[in-house]
Amino acid sequence: MKHFSKLFFISLFAILSACQTIDHNGQLITLEEIKEINETNPSKEELVEMVGSPTFVPDYSANTWYYINRTSCKKVYTPKTVLSQQVVMINFIGNNAAEAKLVDTIENKDFTAEQSYTKTYGSEQTGIQKFVGNLGRFNASTKKNKKKKK
Repeated sequence: MKHFSKLFFISLFAILSACQTIDHNGQLITLEEIKEINETNPSKEELVEMVGSPTFVPDYSANTWYYINRTSCKKVYTPKTVLSQQVVMINFIGNNAAEAKLVDTIENKDFTAEQSYTKTYGSEQTGIQKFVGNLGRFNASTKKNKKKKK
């Protein structure tokens, strides 16, 4: 019985460590769809019906749409790795698509987000801002004033 339980746990660990999940995020646009977009020059509404809404529209140019597709996998006890990434850029003149092209393709590369490059500022409060924001917040007199107003 002792050997059976060891064998059971070893086989269970082997099965669980082999499990992986594959995630597809974004819109996948095939080369045939890119060719069709370039041939037909659809309007923005027709393009949304054809391939879906864009992943990213930059603030500085509403006439450029990006469709980004990323495939990643995660195995048990390991971090998520990116298998492939595809970026398609579509430029518009007026309301019709002028050009669709494959901008970037990454296959089987491990890349991670570097905190020093991807950190966003402006959402963190300094110690002084936190202190000033909390002044009077936990004051008993403000609780009484709120009850009187009701």
